[in-house]
Amino acid sequence: MARSAAQRAAKKLQKEKSVPFSEKEENYTALLEAEAEKLGCVFFEDSGEGRDLETDTLYLEDVSGWLAPIGTPEKDAKKDENYRFAEWKKCENGEIVVEFKRYDLP
Repeated sequence: MARSAAQRAAKKLQKEKSVPFSEKEENYTALLEAEAEKLGCVFFEDSGEGRDLETDTLYLEDVSGWLAPIGTPEKDAKKDENYRFAEWKKCENGEIVVEFKRYDLP
């Protein structure tokens, strides 16, 4: 399967050295886009949820938003059933990955 531009950008940033702070958030957005795309989706960010971490190439934070199939207009994606939390984690090999999780209210 061919990699998209977002996936290539996310892979590249894992190998970069230090970048200016202004690019770190952009890099994280690219990583979020790439992870959503792997699921055949697009992620519309709503708000930051904390658990911040700054690395040489990323400014990470768990974020909430809507995860919907690629091609879904933003106005149609913003439904309760699409609401997810994008939570980052660092793997043993040092790679940063994002998981989209749904938390249902009791």
